Amino acid sequence: MDIADFMNMEDDERIELVKMSEEQLTDVANVCNRYPSIEMEYAIKDPTDVYSGQEAFLTVHLKRDDDTYTDYVYAPYFPKEKEEAMWIVLGNTQTNSLLGVKKVSFASELKVDVKFIAPEEGKHHLNVYLIPDSWVGCD
Repeated sequence: MDIADFMNMEDDERIELVKMSEEQLTDVANVCNRYPSIEMEYAIKDPTDVYSGQEAFLTVHLKRDDDTYTDYVYAPYFPKEKEEAMWIVLGNTQTNSLLGVKKVSFASELKVDVKFIAPEEGKHHLNVYLIPDSWVGCD
């Protein structure tokens, strides 16, 4: 079960599952409502101008599906207010290599270029990950 499954449950099912007071369940719901829902699109910038061993760019477009963004995440045991940030990671899982990484923060929408060194000529299966620094299981 993940956050989406939990939030889609009927109230009485959630109460039975977690055995919390109404106040505690309200706190959990407030945190779940802040859980980010982000669409990600990406493409190689100028793909006909990419050469092995040279700098290339992956253009990443991020857009939140909701308007629940706040500057700070729920982190009651962190020593100060914690700002939300995300890591865009470009890698090749077949060769276990990291090609590019960029830390970003955004409220509703962002378009950013991630710089990387193009691998050797040929077909490659690269993966792009969006990894939050403050939300578990959201990548």
